[in-house]
Amino acid sequence: LDVGSLKMAHWLEGAGVVTVGLANHGVGNLDFALSITELPV
Repeated sequence: LDVGSLKMAHWLEGAGVVTVGLANHGVGNLDFALSITELPV
């Protein structure tokens, strides 16, 4: 899946860290999703 340039990879890596943190310490399971409403310029 092509998500764009290396700049976008930076944001996706951060989203992965947030997802793992929420799964372990927040919602307590892996049955949730993150969505993007507006990309940074």
